[in-house]
Formats: sequence, structure tokens, C-alpha cells
Amino acid sequence: MRGRLKLPLQLNNMKKLLLLLLGVGAATIAPAQTDNQARTRFYVQPSLVFAAPGDDFKEAAGVAVAGGVSFLNRHSVELEYVRFETEPEVGWARYDIEFAYVFATYKYRMAFTPKFSGYAGGSIGQVEQEISTRTFGDPTGSAVAGGVVGGVQYQLNEHISLDGGMKILFQDSTRFTTSGSVLLVQGGVKFQF
Repeated sequence: MRGRLKLPLQLNNMKKLLLLLLGVGAATIAPAQTDNQARTRFYVQPSLVFAAPGDDFKEAAGVAVAGGVSFLNRHSVELEYVRFETEPEVGWARYDIEFAYVFATYKYRMAFTPKFSGYAGGSIGQVEQEISTRTFGDPTGSAVAGGVVGGVQYQLNEHISLDGGMKILFQDSTRFTTSGSVLLVQGGVKFQF
């Protein structure tokens, strides 16, 4: 008779232990999920850009500006404009070429500490190119571009973060460039509201 009573008592103790573990887990997770962290936030992020547009063109410096929305403490979607100007590495025609990208980007944020985090994601958009000479006829060209993004972010306060990241972009060929990859290294300040 005693053996039969032990089984229901053991199940009852396991239920209590399970409820205790769930309660402790909920108590530790609840403070981390405050309304301030989980709310939807808009941001603007100006950046300086270092661009390496492949073997055909010299490295260049440029600017970027992004505007977006962060939600659920880990996700963000943004629209970004990137611009830089460079010239061919070698060649018979000396001209400058301007690259202007417009991207839609998704980023997934991974917190390492309360103030330091990393992110990864993807971008898709278009590149517009314009050359400084009319030798080739129409001085503009465009192509589809997309790629992967990654970086780190340090939060100075609730509204300002320092951001550093990289994009590896793949683009179709245009009249002035062959298809290939472009590396962008960015550093900027993110203003959240």
C-alpha cells in the first residue's frame, strides 16, 4: 500500500518543483522585459563610410544616413542612403564615378551586456552610378544590390548610441562596372526617440 502512495506524492513534489522553477524563471525574465526596452523606438543614424568597391576602383570615403524603427528589443527595419565618389584604379579614361545606394535593411540585435550589443542582418536595394564625363553618352547607370550587414553598438544613454559596422554588398553589372562585391565600413551615431 505504501508503494502506491509514494507515486502520487512524487508526482505532487515534481509539480511543485516545476511550478517553483517556472516562478523563478518568470521572476528573472520579467525585470529584463521592461516597457522601456520592449517599446517601439524610431531612430536616425548619420555615418561616415569607408568604401572598397572592388578591384576596378580606388577606395573612397563617403557618408550615409539611415532612418528606422526598432521593435521588440531585438529587431529593427531601416531605410538607408549611402554615397561615395571614387575613380578607376587604372585605365585609359580618367573620370570620377559616384555611387549612391538606397537600401531597406533588417537587423537582429544580440545583447552582450546591458550597454554593448551586436547585430546581423541583410539589405536589399538599388545602386545609382553617375560618371563625371560624357564620353560614354548617358552618364548614369543603375543596378540591384543587396548583401549582409553586421556590427556592434555601444549605448551611451537612452537616446544616443555609437555604432560601427560592415556591409558586404553584391551588385549587378552596370554600363560602368562589372558585377561583384563592395565592402562598406561605417561608423556613426544613432539618435533614438
